[in-house]
Amino acid sequence: MALLKLEQLSLERNRTVLIEKLDLQLNQGEFWAILAANGRGKTSLLHAIAGINDFTTQGNILYQTQVVFSMKRQLLAKAIGLLEQNPLFIFPAMVEKVIQLGLYPWQNDNTVFTSKLQSVETILKQFDLITLRNRVVTELSYGEQKRVAMAMLCLQDPIIYLLDEPTNHLDIQYQYLLLTYFQPSSNKLTLMVTHDLNLVERFCTNVLMIFADGTWIAGKKSDVMTSSNLTQLFRTPLNYSPTQHGKVWYLPNSFET
Repeated sequence: MALLKLEQLSLERNRTVLIEKLDLQLNQGEFWAILAANGRGKTSLLHAIAGINDFTTQGNILYQTQVVFSMKRQLLAKAIGLLEQNPLFIFPAMVEKVIQLGLYPWQNDNTVFTSKLQSVETILKQFDLITLRNRVVTELSYGEQKRVAMAMLCLQDPIIYLLDEPTNHLDIQYQYLLLTYFQPSSNKLTLMVTHDLNLVERFCTNVLMIFADGTWIAGKKSDVMTSSNLTQLFRTPLNYSPTQHGKVWYLPNSFET
């Protein structure tokens, strides 16, 4: 049984078709990249899967056999977690307290709650936040705030991770640190919106491309990540060089849009 099913899903915003009849089954152990040009529905799709905004005009989103929009919020938070592109921290709370907000879904289960609370120290170390634990989160840089948001999501520990541009504002060392954390796992599913094709090559197993007219293609990375597909998607010719670790994508020296 698929962990997440998108059944004939069509999304629309302001009378603009974003995605048309998306039909996918996504499984545990997969790491999906979502690729599209700006404004073509990548974030809207993540929000729909997370049950935040319903841009659905047709179809269903199912977590196992449950319709996402009918699930109770606490139950949904155990299943699906979202990292926003630009985490917004309004209240001047300390970093460690902010990360502990990830425990919300587990607050009625004392055993699990206590166990996860004990893992806060490990997560602080994992995301290099030990020295920032007593800092006020609103005083941190955007990159530091992104790491705090990621740590909070990992403490939440959902089955499905939705990552919207997770490497924005991050130094290269932290980009690889964070994405290594989400290397394909036997019991997790990750969907990542990104514009970095080389990170897709390095970390992802599958790719969904959403075109300007709402049509799409999806499948194994090796089948979908081709020069012709990417050139059509971004209306820019893209080439690659093969390496021992996979492809490295680059723009040609000169091109016409």
